[in-house]
Amino acid sequence: MIADASFIRWLRKTHHEGRYKKVVSQLKNGNVFDIGCGRPCETMPDQAFLRYLNRPDSVGMDIKPVEGPYRFIQGSIEAIPLPDATFDNVAAMEVIEHVANWQKALSEIKRVTKPGGMIVISTPDCGRVWDLIWDTWTKSVGHMWHDAHVVTLSSKDWIKILSEHFKLIRIQRHWNYDVIYTCMKK
Repeated sequence: MIADASFIRWLRKTHHEGRYKKVVSQLKNGNVFDIGCGRPCETMPDQAFLRYLNRPDSVGMDIKPVEGPYRFIQGSIEAIPLPDATFDNVAAMEVIEHVANWQKALSEIKRVTKPGGMIVISTPDCGRVWDLIWDTWTKSVGHMWHDAHVVTLSSKDWIKILSEHFKLIRIQRHWNYDVIYTCMKK
């Protein structure tokens, strides 16, 4: 039996907004670039994080058209259509695992971040527990991103990779299987 729809909506909103709260606490003053600003799940709107953040000078980007109250740029994380050193903060929540060329994506994130700017990236900590959770979730209620995860790296792998690109400042778990990495542009 599938859980009540109102419980599922509550669970998803609680999960995403719990992550948003942790991400916001890592941002510095200034503008924010939200990469992957589309709907985080079927029950939430486009630009959900930007709406939660409520900073008027925020900008969102996604590979598909997105509607919302904040400035939007359609584009790819592998070729961000913006000048160098544009943002004080960059957030890429649950995006990097969808990108085959994550090396190029990290270079682009670094390029558009101002010196000393904050970069907050969250991604699943891939392993047996995550695989079981993800498989169960996508076969029952979370159909939106089932086939879109192309990178499956562990937290240990991401720590090594992110440390090569940025100054890694903080590692924080969200609901045990999701990891939030706070970095600074060197």
